[in-house]
Amino acid sequence: MSNLFFIDNKKHPPRPSRSSPGSLPVLSIEGTKGSGLVLRCESEGWYPEPELEWFDNNGAILPAAGPTETETDTEGFYTVRRNVTIQQTDNNWFTCRVQQQNITRTKHIRIPDDIFPKPCQSYWTVGLCLAVGAAVGAAVAAPMGHVVGYRRAKRHWATGETEDPEIL
Repeated sequence: MSNLFFIDNKKHPPRPSRSSPGSLPVLSIEGTKGSGLVLRCESEGWYPEPELEWFDNNGAILPAAGPTETETDTEGFYTVRRNVTIQQTDNNWFTCRVQQQNITRTKHIRIPDDIFPKPCQSYWTVGLCLAVGAAVGAAVAAPMGHVVGYRRAKRHWATGETEDPEIL
């Protein structure tokens, strides 16, 4: 016999008989996005379903990089996870808070400065940096070539020297 029950002709796992505070959040770095980092917060074993929020060091709520993902295990307990894209700050402290009713679990993380992507570290920014570098190089080289050519012509005009065109 299955331990599922039906509501509106849909199978549902049994509901736990009492609330469960769930685990401490687990924080991880999922990758980079532009000049920022994608952080993930995950906590499991909650009942009823908790709320999950990310905060910066000043306590301001950070916008999520999508909706909170929610799963229910076979016993009716919830696992929640949410990603947020963060930018480098003066101290790089961030907090994940998972709460339900009067139970709150928080976890703090400090990201070292050298973990954040540097300019020209992602593929599209590398291309952009190369293009800008080439443009700056051309802008510097063109006047220099003009000056060198002008000096050469002036020297030739003044001295009457000629050079082998193959060497130029």
